[in-house]
Amino acid sequence: MYKFSGNIRIRKCNDKAFLVNITNNEFFVVKSTTLNFLEKKLGEGLIKSEVSKIGKEFEEFINELVRQDILEEIKK
Repeated sequence: MYKFSGNIRIRKCNDKAFLVNITNNEFFVVKSTTLNFLEKKLGEGLIKSEVSKIGKEFEEFINELVRQDILEEIKK
């Protein structure tokens, strides 16, 4: 399962959303609709095996968020 890292703060501004890492002040910008979709999937308990089923671009997006410490994978 995935979740937002504890050091991430989300700020929404019109059609953009800013995922801000408060540890190093880096930020990642996405469309608000993308953030809404991501939050919905995380709320449903998104797991690694389901990511590739959604699509290659979504899988690359999730991998980039993990690489940038925006998302973390919860191991059970």
